[in-house]
Amino acid sequence: MKTTIDIPDEVMRRVREVARQRGTTMRELMLEGLRNELERDVEEMPPTDFVFTAVGGDGRSPEIAADEVIDVAYGLPQ
Repeated sequence: MKTTIDIPDEVMRRVREVARQRGTTMRELMLEGLRNELERDVEEMPPTDFVFTAVGGDGRSPEIAADEVIDVAYGLPQ
């Protein structure tokens, strides 16, 4: 997929320099950086204590509106 982004000249000069030093292309260097950043972001996400409890049954009761399900499930005021 192609896209267009605005990269400051100084950053592009550094990208060219580092790519040349590593013997790779600017494209591959930028993709590697993006992949590393995306991985790091996922690894650093704080754990969540949210638990969506599932129980047996036949689904939502007809007398509970769809937008009230979470409130009812957690005993929140309606």
